[in-house]
Amino acid sequence: MRPQGDILAFDFGASSGRCIAGRLEGDSLEIETIHRFENRPVRLNGRFHWDILGLYREILEGLIIHRRDFGRMVRSLAVDTWGVDYGLIGKDGRLLSNPYHYRDSRTDGIPEKLFTLVSEDELYAAGGIQMMSINTIFQLFAEREENRELFESARAVAMTPDLLNYFLTGKLRSEVSIASTSALVDPRKRDWNWRLIEKLGYPARLFTPVIQPGKELGPVSADVEAFTGLSGTRVFATCSHDTQSAIAAVPAERGEFIYLSSGTWSLMGVEADEPVLSPRAAELGFTNEIGAGGKISLLSNIMGLWLIQECKRIWEREGRAFDYSRLVEMAEAELSFGTLINPMDRRFTAPENMPEEIRDAAAETGQEVPRNEGQTACCIFRSLALVYRRTMEGIEELTGKQYPVIHIVGGGVRNRLLCRMAAEATGRPVVAGPAEATALGNIIVQAAGQGLIPDLAAGRRLVASTVKPETYIPGKRRGWDEAYRRFCRLYPE
Repeated sequence: MRPQGDILAFDFGASSGRCIAGRLEGDSLEIETIHRFENRPVRLNGRFHWDILGLYREILEGLIIHRRDFGRMVRSLAVDTWGVDYGLIGKDGRLLSNPYHYRDSRTDGIPEKLFTLVSEDELYAAGGIQMMSINTIFQLFAEREENRELFESARAVAMTPDLLNYFLTGKLRSEVSIASTSALVDPRKRDWNWRLIEKLGYPARLFTPVIQPGKELGPVSADVEAFTGLSGTRVFATCSHDTQSAIAAVPAERGEFIYLSSGTWSLMGVEADEPVLSPRAAELGFTNEIGAGGKISLLSNIMGLWLIQECKRIWEREGRAFDYSRLVEMAEAELSFGTLINPMDRRFTAPENMPEEIRDAAAETGQEVPRNEGQTACCIFRSLALVYRRTMEGIEELTGKQYPVIHIVGGGVRNRLLCRMAAEATGRPVVAGPAEATALGNIIVQAAGQGLIPDLAAGRRLVASTVKPETYIPGKRRGWDEAYRRFCRLYPE
């Protein structure tokens, strides 16, 4: 008989969060949404921050709602978030400053400064992480340059989910999947790269012991119990990087596959036993993160639905509000519009006006400029699908394998046009679902850590029995090969 009590997943994305309750019922997994909320970053004095205490408050609110409205016991909970960002903990155990948002400009020009200490090639060979200025390794360098006194007074670096776990339990630990996004982890040893940390002059005390997904951190603190009315609730480390939780929930019961975690970012890759640290992998922009079961996720970080999210925000500000389903319909009505952008261009990282930036990019490459919202959306979706094809080809080149199917998970599965375009652009069947993959992965990693299921494979079977994915067959694919050739001419690797 299954033990009683709900398993709660607190899943924080870059724009929203949710609390999902999971219950093991026989050979199936039942899930229920307890609480949803927005994640709104804050601009202050020209800088871009996360409202980390507001996010912590939402965890407490989710626990209160669960107790008040559902009346069931909470067996355990775990937190997952986006990668790379962190908070600094002082010697007195307090948070020293509000954590920066990875889109803040403080890391502009920082990689070039760091490369005078450790070359780009050496850095990739050490950690196998895609070179992006948002990476923790560069953020810490910027932190030290900008406020050395604060940096040197810190006792610990806590990646965002580790920080929230610390608020809940008082325990400072570094879960390995989120730590691996920092570019300061050795993916072969699955531990901090102490040699690299020393070479950069980062104090060793900042880096707390690495733990594996499924490890129990302990009960919630007395303060949390008093505030929420809970008793005996345990906190676990799941795959604390949301991408790795989503991958854990891919409902593939056998065989090899490419996964695509589709949300604000698109994370596309494969599971491997060992990292791929070759110069070619670096040239193609692949990263090696650590996932469930000790697997390496060989993946590429692709600018994803951020593009359409930012367009939507600007249009709303200008008085033209559309929900996402309406934008997909408008894009489908403009399928003859063929303009392509490069979603990976840094100009799209944090522009003041995304639609204007897309229009400028089209004009600069001699293409037709989008004239309306539907054409802009169509341009974004088609361009993303072509990046997926390029990424798939890179994966197959690096691994020497051809993968028969692409599994898309995450909120992006609701965009049926983009899923269809992905199948047509790549020529591979696309299996789309579940939308709540991250929360499901969070829950099954907790369940495995408690011995409620034997392993990740059993968890994936549970997910497969819980959701009904939709399959998209490539079909005739008319025009996609020519579109891809044009994309590659416009935007060489």
